[in-house]
Amino acid sequence: MIRRLSRRSLLRWTGTAAGAALLATAACGTRTTFDEDGRRLLRLGYIMSEGDPGHAGAVRLAELVAERSDTLRILPQPNGLLGGEQDLWEGLHIGSIDMALTGVGPISFFTPQFAGVQMYYAIRDLSHLDAVFHGAIGREVAAALLEAKRGRILDWWHRGARQVTANRPIREPADLRGLKLRCPEGRTYIESWRSLGASPTPMALGELFTALEQGVVDAQENPLELIESQSMSEVQSHVSMTSHQYAAFLMAVSERTWQQLSAAEQDLLHQAVVDAGTFEKRAVQDIESTARAALRDDGMAVVEDVDIARFEEICLDTARRLETEGLWQSGLYERVREAA
Repeated sequence: MIRRLSRRSLLRWTGTAAGAALLATAACGTRTTFDEDGRRLLRLGYIMSEGDPGHAGAVRLAELVAERSDTLRILPQPNGLLGGEQDLWEGLHIGSIDMALTGVGPISFFTPQFAGVQMYYAIRDLSHLDAVFHGAIGREVAAALLEAKRGRILDWWHRGARQVTANRPIREPADLRGLKLRCPEGRTYIESWRSLGASPTPMALGELFTALEQGVVDAQENPLELIESQSMSEVQSHVSMTSHQYAAFLMAVSERTWQQLSAAEQDLLHQAVVDAGTFEKRAVQDIESTARAALRDDGMAVVEDVDIARFEEICLDTARRLETEGLWQSGLYERVREAA
């Protein structure tokens, strides 16, 4: 299981007492901050909690930079401490945040011409994911985000496949009928769930557990590691293995921050991000089985006999309709599906 680190544990990467103060103040303004030894602190924001492999990758990045650099330190700030994913990219844009680790949602918000990369069942597995984001499409997305929001992609990390939780099994699209399902914001997500029969309800992740507990929504979808780390088994009885999306984490640095680094610091940071990404990708694979077992131990039923072909068929029709309507770049969806 991915280790869960407290705020106190994070002080190892920020300089003990000096780091404690910076944890509370690093989000304020665009002022450059340093640790007690004069090393520049790069604030890395993300919404994931300490049980997520994305957090484990961020902590590994902090370790690697601490080992390799005399001038830089990474300050991981999990749990949405610096805001939601749109907020993080806005922070990259103005330079109030040095680095961000986010899902693919900002692609549709800030570079909608590439929103098709997020479409359900566009990407088959993690190998296909790498072919898409480490190939021509990924380079085009990265260039567009740099131009639109001044965020420079340093690497694409992995997320586990997204699965559906509810208080009943979801084996086929008809089982979603009438369910208020929390999904991320974005028309691709909303249109997909509506076409599958659910009532999509966009909502911030931080509001989700309480919304499920109070019946504001009936269902949600996320990778297994997040379902486990967010204790969804306390408010949902079933997790159905729809595997409807394989998506990337975007590890980005503010262009403002990047241009303030020396060439040697840029090379060191980039290589540390890639090496930490290798660690994070192994963690994603490891946690798939451990999270599934943990959810079972917590009393959650894991539904394996899902009619994925029917889900995919409906989502494919929806993708073709949305592309015809001009929601994203013409031909993108097929380029994604055919990437190798």
